[in-house]
Amino acid sequence: MRFLFATLFILCHGICLAENLPGNQKKTGTLTVQQATELIEKANASNGKQSQLDLKWLTSIDRDVARELSYYKGQGILLDGLTSISKEVANELTAQRPGWYYWPGTNIPQKGLSLDGLTSITKEVARELAKCTGDLNLNYVRSMDSGVAGELAKFQGSFLNIQKLESIAPEDMNILKDGLRRPGSENLYRSMMPYQLKDGTRLKKWNGKIIEYRKDGSKIREIDYKYGGVTLRMEWDEAGNLTKEKTFPVHIPRGVEVDEPGEMIDLGKENPDSDPTFDNVRFAPERKYPYDDLAFREESNKERFAYAKGEDEPFTGVGVSPKSEGSLGWESCFLNGKLHGKKTLFYNDGSILSEEPYLNGKLHGRSVGWSSAAPGRLNWAKQHINGKQISDKVYFRSGSVRTDTLFKDGKPVLKSTWDQDGNLVEKETY
Repeated sequence: MRFLFATLFILCHGICLAENLPGNQKKTGTLTVQQATELIEKANASNGKQSQLDLKWLTSIDRDVARELSYYKGQGILLDGLTSISKEVANELTAQRPGWYYWPGTNIPQKGLSLDGLTSITKEVARELAKCTGDLNLNYVRSMDSGVAGELAKFQGSFLNIQKLESIAPEDMNILKDGLRRPGSENLYRSMMPYQLKDGTRLKKWNGKIIEYRKDGSKIREIDYKYGGVTLRMEWDEAGNLTKEKTFPVHIPRGVEVDEPGEMIDLGKENPDSDPTFDNVRFAPERKYPYDDLAFREESNKERFAYAKGEDEPFTGVGVSPKSEGSLGWESCFLNGKLHGKKTLFYNDGSILSEEPYLNGKLHGRSVGWSSAAPGRLNWAKQHINGKQISDKVYFRSGSVRTDTLFKDGKPVLKSTWDQDGNLVEKETY
C-alpha cells in the first residue's frame, strides 16, 4: 500500500490541479505570508478532499512562507518550481504541525514533499529534508557527496525518490542504501533509485530473483528480474496456494549487450566442501619490520613483492603498523615478498578487529571480523580459495546469522536472509 502511495505521489505531477490564489490573484512565482496563510486555510477547509497541494508555479519562497505552508494538512506539497532551497526553508517545510495527515492505523504523521526542481543540495539542506515524514522527491539531484548521502541515509519518511542520480561514490551509496533498507530485508529499499549511474555502476537488481518467506518457511512471493526489469511476479496464500502469477515482457536497456543466459544456481546446492588451510612453512615470525619502510615492486608477471630497505631479497617476516596513539594498528605476515599467513587488524585497546589468511599473496581460508562491544562475537566471516571468494556471512548482535551469500567463480550467486529469531525470510539469486 505504501508503494502504491509512493507511485501515486510520483504520478500526481500530471493529475493534480495547480492551487489558485485566493481572490483569483495573479501568480507571480512568489507568495507573501498573507497569501500563503489564506491558501493553506482554503486547502485545509476541504476536509481531506484535496490530498496534494500543487505549488509547482512557485520559483522561490522564504522561511516565513515555508512556515505557513507547513500547516497544510494533506499528504504532500509539490514545489517542483524551486531550483534552490535554504536549510531554514527545508527546516520549516519538514516541521511537524498539529492536525497533519496520519497514515491509516499508525501514529506517524505523513507529509510528503516534491522538490524535483533541485539538481543539487548541501549537507545542511539534506539534514533538514531527511526529517520529511512522507515521500520525498529529489529525482533530479544529479550527484551526492559523502555529507549529503550520510544525511539522507537518516531519512525518516516512507519513500525517497532519486531516480536521476548520476554520480555517487560506492562507499557513500552503501551508506545510503543501508539507511534506506526496509526493516528485515537486505534487498528492498524505501527508495526509487536509478538502475545505473553515469559511470556504468548498477544500483538495482539486474538479473535473478527475490523470494520472500513467512516465518513458517512458506513462500509469500517471488519476483524474477531480467535486465533490471520484472519479468515474473508470483504470490502464495498461507495455505501454500498460488494466488497470483503475472508475466511481463523483457525490455533490454539501450546500450546493453545481450549475452547467452548464464547458469542459474540450484537453490538446493551449495559450494563443494573444501579445505582452505595451508602449511605456513619457512616463515620467520621473529622478524618484525615497520610496514611503512617496506617498498613494493611490480615484477614482470604483474605480481607485487615487498622488500625491506637496503635489501635485494624479497621480504620475509612481519610488517607492523602502529596507531598514532602508540597501540598496534595492524600486522601482516610475508613470505618471500608476498602476503603469506595472517593479516591482523587491532582495536585501540589491543583486541583483534579482523583476521585474514593469505597463501602466496592471495586470500585463502576463513577471514573474520570481531565485535568491539562483545569480545568473541563475530560481525562477519568470509571464505576464500586461492583469492576467489566462496562465501560471506553477516551476523546479528545476538550472534545468529543475518545473511549468508554464496559465490561461484568469485561472484555472488545466492543470498539467504534470516530474521533475529532464526527464520528464513528471503532468498535471492544473481
